[in-house]
Amino acid sequence: MDEAALRREVRAFVAEQVAELGIRLECDAWLSGCSPAFSRAQAARGWLGMTWPTEYGGHARTERERLIVNEELLAAGAPVAAHWIGDRQSGPSILKHGTEEQKQRLLPAMARGECFFAIGMSEPDSGSDLASVRTTARRDGEHWVLNGTKVWTSGAHEAHYMIALVRTSPLDPKARHAGLSQFLVPLRAPGVTINPIVSLDGGHHFNEVVLSDVRLTDADLLGAEGDGWKQVTSELAYERSGPERFLSTFPLLAAAADASSAEFGIALAELTTLRAMSAAVAEALGRGEAPAVEAALVKDLGTRFEGRVIDLARRLHPREADPDSADDLTRHLAHSVTHSPGFTLRGGTNEILRGIVAKSLTTDPVKPASEAGAAVAAMCAGTEVFEPSGVWAPERSRALLKRMLDDGWHRVGLPEELGGHGGELRDAADVAAALVGSPSPLADTLIGAASLLAAAGLALPDDAEVVVVVPAADATLSGGRVTATASRVAWASWASHLLVPVADGAGTTVALVRAADATITAGRNAADEPRDAVAVDAVPLATASVDRSIADVLAEVERTGALTRSVQIAAALARLVPLTATHLHDRVQFGRALVQFQAVQQSLAELAAEASAARAITDVAVASTGTPRASLLTAAAKARSSVAAGTGARIAHQLHGALGVSQEHALHRLTRPLWSWRDEWGNEATWGRHLAERAVAETNGELWPWLVGA
Repeated sequence: MDEAALRREVRAFVAEQVAELGIRLECDAWLSGCSPAFSRAQAARGWLGMTWPTEYGGHARTERERLIVNEELLAAGAPVAAHWIGDRQSGPSILKHGTEEQKQRLLPAMARGECFFAIGMSEPDSGSDLASVRTTARRDGEHWVLNGTKVWTSGAHEAHYMIALVRTSPLDPKARHAGLSQFLVPLRAPGVTINPIVSLDGGHHFNEVVLSDVRLTDADLLGAEGDGWKQVTSELAYERSGPERFLSTFPLLAAAADASSAEFGIALAELTTLRAMSAAVAEALGRGEAPAVEAALVKDLGTRFEGRVIDLARRLHPREADPDSADDLTRHLAHSVTHSPGFTLRGGTNEILRGIVAKSLTTDPVKPASEAGAAVAAMCAGTEVFEPSGVWAPERSRALLKRMLDDGWHRVGLPEELGGHGGELRDAADVAAALVGSPSPLADTLIGAASLLAAAGLALPDDAEVVVVVPAADATLSGGRVTATASRVAWASWASHLLVPVADGAGTTVALVRAADATITAGRNAADEPRDAVAVDAVPLATASVDRSIADVLAEVERTGALTRSVQIAAALARLVPLTATHLHDRVQFGRALVQFQAVQQSLAELAAEASAARAITDVAVASTGTPRASLLTAAAKARSSVAAGTGARIAHQLHGALGVSQEHALHRLTRPLWSWRDEWGNEATWGRHLAERAVAETNGELWPWLVGA
């Protein structure tokens, strides 16, 4: 599949439809922009029911292709509301639970854009408590008779069917989720009344659907009687994880672009992160999995992001919102403001979702992603490098480091022809992540130094152990000697060798120097890790040329440094979650474990969300190394993970209370590095400005194609 070509095709299609139908592209159009004609035209392109089997009118395409089409439509603000619910979740539910007759009757029409669906879950008094539904379906001979009211049924006035969650057995207070079933309700059937619910801005997409003695048969029962709760909860992953949960305000974000704003760049980093998280959920759904927690995290983070886009646009471009303005930014702002109260409510309120997330979290330690990571994690777990008082004992870390060097872990990820053990950067990143919690210089060697060695084609000497890069702006190579000075070089005092990039005409020479031949003055960061001053004036052991300018080489050094810290931040946050969950399960206050308090659950879920975000964008950045998008994705990873580091550390300390501020408690082993790593190799403001400047300079006003690399 040519992803760029598919994206261009969708953009051209949208432009054609704007001209042909006279539609206006708006924020939040996936919910409020209903155009059956647009939906039918989209279906004619084969973009409805894309992943469904061909025997049911589908097109057997991949989840990735479907995601691309939907991202493009949402980013444009296209009016897709007519088909959105059916294509997103009703169709997949029918595929999974429906009878053969239901599939043949409904799915082909849905894929042609001729049959639209609405959701019948919420009720006037149930809110987010779906188990409290009071709409009933009772047997009457060969029929089911439905009575009750559904609300917030988006698009019901345009839809042909509603999948309604109803109670088919009396409520059992001890088993509230039992006795629920789903029905395919024809919305033009006798006894169905649809009343509009008008939104704040006067728009009409919400409805109240009243069912009065609506008679259906077993042919209208979706799935098995009594399985409604299981079916509806599996359906919610489709509803909560899609790109509509963070792209509703993208047209406003694009119109608000500002090259000088670090906040704008940080927003781009967060959007890139959310895209990665949503794509991972889509892939899991395509494999038949039910990633309910991951979907809830996307929805929580994404809808809060949408609200922040509004505030960002207001700060960057102060103006009065005007829904009738010809200016895109002004009009999008007005539209977004009046729709914003619903962002965090629809699909389940964020507060309820955080409760679900918190209850799903375990106290189990994080499992490394690879065998290499697991082996290193086991070595670290078997060696305590902190004193009982909580003070770091460097001599213990040196002993642990020696064992790792003896086993060759410092050569992971470096090509064999350069003295390495081969493998991918992912392997090196997994080892670096496994080291978090046991202070070690190997992360900088495995990612930053290895990258520069590979670029220069320099072999790692047999006696090399810890190798660190000295990014000195004043480095020179003259008379066979290299000179350079740099401050706050990570772990230089533990290094066996130093790498110094030096300008050499239009190119760069990389010099390998013994650390013993340099003057190193000890320093430290807030986590007590070495951050040393280095002065080099020595004859190098070896040199190699790189056909790139010194500016480009130093920029790449900065990128790999930022990537290293992103990997470490993501790993530290991943460990904070079970550490904090354990404390909250064990600590009893007011007669209850702390984890049972709703306010505590909200904060714990937010911590888990920040950890998931950092991990998602860092994984994408690691995987992008060696591609044209590596620089952009690493910038996004460092900006987003730096934000997550600060937020995560703050939440963890708040939840640990006074215990967490003591040195003997293990919490500081993760939070002090987080506070340091978020600022090293550039913090969120540094990388945010970098992204903002590039976004404006390189896009020619077309932000979305630049952001997605197409």
